[in-house]
Amino acid sequence: HWHGVSLTDNGPALQAGVYVSHVNGLYAGLWAAAPTRKSTDIELDFSVGYAFTLWDGDLDLSVIGYVYPELDDTDYATFASVYERPVGDWIARARFEYAPIQHNLADESVYAALETERPIGDTGFALMGSIGWEKGAFTLDGEKWDYSLGARYRFGPASLDLTYVDTDEDAPTNEKDVYGGGVTLALKTEF
Repeated sequence: HWHGVSLTDNGPALQAGVYVSHVNGLYAGLWAAAPTRKSTDIELDFSVGYAFTLWDGDLDLSVIGYVYPELDDTDYATFASVYERPVGDWIARARFEYAPIQHNLADESVYAALETERPIGDTGFALMGSIGWEKGAFTLDGEKWDYSLGARYRFGPASLDLTYVDTDEDAPTNEKDVYGGGVTLALKTEF
């Protein structure tokens, strides 16, 4: 789910990313997912950014290009920022994304979210939650809210996430409901 919306018509997806970073905070990455909605076999996200420490937390500023190689006139770019810092035993994140009007985007898009994660001692488990608000191009009626609640288990370089995700939008009549609530299961690893 991306901003609360399933991009796979509620089906599974295989995702992978490769990122390179320098000690000065500059980084670049490529993320891919297949299959995606919109009748294409793959989505490619190219990103460049700069991450640095600010006010006892970490700020990440980036530009992300979303590319759908098998579709015409669907690629677009966003500016993104994420600020993360510990608050007691919690990890708090504030996210802001902006996509200006572009050749393939008739309206701008603004997304803001608050996210949190709470590790449970040394068990490897953590509780997670988020709430987000979006206005513009990627909504059905101009504005939407999304939220999630979940749990994560970390083991070695991997993690297993179980998350409930939902939005306040309803799918148009006779269309598959990719906006409704659903449970996601994600296995992630880093090396």
